[in-house]
Amino acid sequence: MNSTFAPGPKDRCIEVDGFRFVTDDANTLGIGEGAGFEPHVLGALMRWTRAGDTVVDIGANIGYFTAHLARQVGPDGQVHAFEPEAENFRRLSVNMRANGLNQVWMHHAALGAESRDAELHVSVGNIGMHRLYESVCCDGPAQQVRVRTLDDVLGAQRVDLIKVDIEGYEWMALSGAQQCLRANRRIVVVSEYCAPSMLEAGISPLAYLELMAEQGLMAHDLDGQVTDAAELRADARAYDAFGAQRCPRRPNFDHPCRLNIDQG
Repeated sequence: MNSTFAPGPKDRCIEVDGFRFVTDDANTLGIGEGAGFEPHVLGALMRWTRAGDTVVDIGANIGYFTAHLARQVGPDGQVHAFEPEAENFRRLSVNMRANGLNQVWMHHAALGAESRDAELHVSVGNIGMHRLYESVCCDGPAQQVRVRTLDDVLGAQRVDLIKVDIEGYEWMALSGAQQCLRANRRIVVVSEYCAPSMLEAGISPLAYLELMAEQGLMAHDLDGQVTDAAELRADARAYDAFGAQRCPRRPNFDHPCRLNIDQG
């Protein structure tokens, strides 16, 4: 590891899995505590990533998964990490430098369906809950952030895996990655699938599943087992109906739990 490690006054320093991280002083992600941070997600990412791969981390936060992915792809691979929130991005930058992970390309931006400026709604109590839409989970002052599309950033470059966890906004991010998905027919997408968050964002869970199916992607659980597509769609339709009934003015279904989606 190199010597660049400069925590801020509201940071906490943690060593875990051979990495040094700065996180928020409350360690709201729970890194390094007990069973570890989202071990099933980390296991899936390690299972589907190989040396030399190019990986996209959408919602990189402070870089916990980013660092593990960078170590997995090695010096001949690349990780493109996207994080819009200012403090998270600062910590991400510190953490990648501190661990000598020069194969990580850091992008201070969110990903969406189109390039624009937007408000990021901030959660004071949890650095992993910020969202690009108004939410009951967000109680802090909004930040002005830049939203880009993955296609604008990478175009049709080779991408082997996309990890996306952005609190219900996954449809938007992958809608802006259609060129990337078409150009990489063996790509793996490790995605959070949280229907309630999608409804709060005004996005149809069924539309998200259909977007993935249009790209030839099949749903698996994090252990690699194929998910019953009919059951998954039925569940998504029930959420859509619930959202339309409870919030008729909020869900924008024309603008169309954890899940791994890949091409089998």
